[in-house]
Amino acid sequence: MKIIQTFWTAGQDPLKHGFGWTHPEYNLMSWALSCLSLREHYDEVELYTDSAGDPEHYRS
Repeated sequence: MKIIQTFWTAGQDPLKHGFGWTHPEYNLMSWALSCLSLREHYDEVELYTDSAGDPEHYRS
């Protein structure tokens, strides 16, 4: 079974926008916890996002 986790930023910077969380850091930590939790049950988890959610987007 293919497990896919998605994150759509709507053009917002995930390092500055909390997406409903009080701080952006909490949003990113929830993502990490969610992915790690899925990995406890499934061998492969694919992460899909738009360009603003891609860490490569922020490298200089």
